[in-house]
Amino acid sequence: MPKRKRKKEEDESSSKEQVKDKIYKGYQKIGSGRYQAKISIDGKVIGLGTYDTTKEAAQAYDRAAIQAGRPISKLNFQDQVPLNYTPKKTKLLCNNTIGYRGVGVKRRRFTAQIFMNGRLHHLGMFDTTKDAAIAYDLAAIEAKRPTSDLNFPDMIDAKKKKKKKMKMKKKKKVVIKKKIKIKKSSTSTKSGSSSSSSSSLHILATLSGHVSRKFQEKY
Repeated sequence: MPKRKRKKEEDESSSKEQVKDKIYKGYQKIGSGRYQAKISIDGKVIGLGTYDTTKEAAQAYDRAAIQAGRPISKLNFQDQVPLNYTPKKTKLLCNNTIGYRGVGVKRRRFTAQIFMNGRLHHLGMFDTTKDAAIAYDLAAIEAKRPTSDLNFPDMIDAKKKKKKKMKMKKKKKVVIKKKIKIKKSSTSTKSGSSSSSSSSLHILATLSGHVSRKFQEKY
């Protein structure tokens, strides 16, 4: 193989590897083409071993992140998350005395607010802390925050399950209606064919009677 062609292929492979490096998270490149996986837990960086490829290092990071209860959005391979995996809720700040995220107190009422795009957005005043917390959750969902940042992640999951069930019921109803229509059309065609056959028999009967009378008159 010519040197120029070989060098071109090496450059292409290295550029592809660089693209992979940008995609995955939770590792760093070390000498001799090896990759070290690592994760930060409670402010401490923990080494997870060295690997030959970026994918292997990223998978090691994901395993450690799942054990730590990290949000699914923070993983490299979100489609490989175990079934029924529930991330841990993000801890509230030490100065939060209300117990809900994004909720404050003002004049004996409760305010809901969320920090988005570098700005603090006011979401309204509410009579109870729960109502304010729900308002925060709805805004957080629109902002595509992870479920670990919500006050009521279980309630949101329940709503999603209800929506899925409603869609499935609607699909079943449509299928049943189509089946009923097909049955009706098949029965109508059968009755039509039977009526046509009976009418043809009637015509044959009248013709045979007419022919028999003609035969008797002639002979």
